[in-house]
Amino acid sequence: MTELDRTILSAESVCFGFERRPRFIQDVSLRVSPGQVWGILGPNGAGKSTLLRLLAGLASPVSGRVLLDGRPVFDWPPRRRAARIAFLPQSPPREIALTVRQIVLMGRYPHRQLGLFETVKDIQIAERAMVATQTLEFADRPLSTLSGGEAQRVHIAAALAQEPGILLLDEPTSALDLCHQLRICELATALASVGMAIVLVTHDLNLAVRYCSRVLLLDNGRPIAAGAPREVITPEVLEPVYLVKLAMLASEHGGWIAPISAIDHVDAATDADSRTSRNQGIGTPSGGPHP
Repeated sequence: MTELDRTILSAESVCFGFERRPRFIQDVSLRVSPGQVWGILGPNGAGKSTLLRLLAGLASPVSGRVLLDGRPVFDWPPRRRAARIAFLPQSPPREIALTVRQIVLMGRYPHRQLGLFETVKDIQIAERAMVATQTLEFADRPLSTLSGGEAQRVHIAAALAQEPGILLLDEPTSALDLCHQLRICELATALASVGMAIVLVTHDLNLAVRYCSRVLLLDNGRPIAAGAPREVITPEVLEPVYLVKLAMLASEHGGWIAPISAIDHVDAATDADSRTSRNQGIGTPSGGPHP
């Protein structure tokens, strides 16, 4: 088995719920290997962010388990887990009385040997992370003075400074302009090419087609389809989930999903059987990047 075939983060038949939705996440399985970029897709309320928190060890499943390097994620001491997994939430805090440089340096905390004091190496790694996210020009500005998109890039830089083996990103491009959406996705694939494992939640199906090696489609907490993007991101698979009529347009990147019109609930009901059938057919998604 090569390094790229090794599973470093996995969810095994994971279920999770809240007080009013005790069976929200149901029987989700996922295997993530170095070099993969996984995209977690689905409509609002599908369970994408909740699944990411479960993978990060920030929530505990009611059944099933999440494994980090073959060991239950909660068995890892928090500092050692943080050295392996970086997690960026959907809405990271912005009103923080710290400069950009200080925020990014906080990403070095799991690796520090001398408490609160940064080393020359920490400072160099933080600067490289700011260069990679085009935030070095803001280094000495308070985070609260930046735009939403600029602040988002700073938090991504802090996650990179953490030097994790696994990067979990919840809608990392949602506040970014078109140029920086592409740059962050290109950065993700570059990190994967040197062995990092990346799992990101996104609503942008076209970015997922272009940059993800594998995708998992969720609906109402259940896995609907998993596999290479070109197998999952198709009108046939997506329309019953998103309740939108879609068209696949030709492009040099293999296809472009375009929304055409909303599907009313009567039409959606006729697709319920096929949707259930696909859901029952989902096993443990795994595998490497698509060509």
